[in-house]
Amino acid sequence: MTNKNDFVSKELVKTLAYTTAKQNRDVYSEVVINGRKYIKTGTLQVVTVVCNVWKVFNKETNLYEYQALFGLAKQHPEDIKINKELAYEIANTNSFVNPFIKMQVNKRFGENTFRDMIRAYINDMDLEYIKTKEEIMLTNSSK
Repeated sequence: MTNKNDFVSKELVKTLAYTTAKQNRDVYSEVVINGRKYIKTGTLQVVTVVCNVWKVFNKETNLYEYQALFGLAKQHPEDIKINKELAYEIANTNSFVNPFIKMQVNKRFGENTFRDMIRAYINDMDLEYIKTKEEIMLTNSSK
């Protein structure tokens, strides 16, 4: 099957970005240790998504279409400090080389639709707690 879209002459229409970096990511969960139940509290990883919308030519219909490619960056559990610039860079790069969503959108696809989609997607992700300094030292000393 041949690709109907010509990405060689694509045109970047817009770039949309979303991050959970400034949101309250504090959560708790119930854990069982040695038969006892405890409440574990902590902060979840930061998730950053970049969406690049491209205008591409469809060779079958001889019309232009809009394609959205979404890239994701997720904070490593051992990264205590948040680097928003690096997260945006990784998510943007992933939108080119490893998009996690590829979809055809209309010309009006914009910030509100993007944010609604990504909020729902992130809310359904299995995220890890950011490790404490003590947890990181224990992990590194056991290696």
